[in-house]
Amino acid sequence: MEPYSERTLSIEPLLAAHTIVLSTHVNPDGDGLGASLALMRGLRSLGKDVRIYLDAPVPERYEYLDRDSDIMVADAIAADSIRDADLFVAMDTNDLERTGRPYTMRGDAPVCAIDHHLGDVPDHVIMICDSDSSSTGEIVYRILVQAGVEITPEIGEPIYASMVYDTVSFRFLRNRSETLRLAAKLIDLGVDATWLQEQIYMNKPVDMPRLLARAFKRAEFAHGNRVVWTIVDASDLEGLVVDNDDLREVVSMLISLRGVEAAFVLKQVGAQRYKVSVRSKDHLNIFSIAKCRGGGGHAHAAGATVSGNVDEIVKDVLAEIGEIID
Repeated sequence: MEPYSERTLSIEPLLAAHTIVLSTHVNPDGDGLGASLALMRGLRSLGKDVRIYLDAPVPERYEYLDRDSDIMVADAIAADSIRDADLFVAMDTNDLERTGRPYTMRGDAPVCAIDHHLGDVPDHVIMICDSDSSSTGEIVYRILVQAGVEITPEIGEPIYASMVYDTVSFRFLRNRSETLRLAAKLIDLGVDATWLQEQIYMNKPVDMPRLLARAFKRAEFAHGNRVVWTIVDASDLEGLVVDNDDLREVVSMLISLRGVEAAFVLKQVGAQRYKVSVRSKDHLNIFSIAKCRGGGGHAHAAGATVSGNVDEIVKDVLAEIGEIID
């Protein structure tokens, strides 16, 4: 296995730019935010002017990552900085429109995407992608090492957080020892792994049990209990203080059940509009289910947003999973 320092990525656009704006998808998660903060800190150490703008404020659960309050909201005051920067970089997404207002404000100026998800991008988008990486944070580590940046604890902390988040505490590694070796290296550099684990996994909202109870109440099985799914409709969220990360917990719990090989959750996001989140165990590749619906992800974790009758959506997804299983 090649060490990270010898694995090259096409990072010339990042090195050539002086003023850089970073952003990540709406409803940001630990990977997108961690990767953005790590890249910002690393590129600033090279003397670059780097700023992070989001469509909305950082979710409360991730404020611990942004210790210096570097992340800003893309309001009218930010428009000139976003439009005039040498480079705009979307982190943890290959769909730049998912960043919301930051990309809208960018206009026709050069854009780049750094992601570990499979997907198609327009010809004008500079893509830095490695779908074998555990997270976008892991890609950022490689970028910074390649750029000659010294990885300090302040840079390593958000990288470690992004890896922990997207591997669900190193549960989903696909037998890649690189990820664990990088985690060990970051700990040796001074990253407080215990504190980060507590921030990510021991900080659930008190409404989490109610959410799980409502979602699991209508869980159903198919294909000899090898597939399980549930629906989270708008009424399930009434009176609950939860976010997208908490909803992610639902499908993670379903795929962890004994004998289950694939699981999916339909979360209602509008009138007859649903976010489909699919998970599978290692021997099943379910990426096609998301891709054919305009979504993205990985072989074992993917998602898409679809419109239509919920019963028909369930029927179609079940049929496609059945074909994959068979």
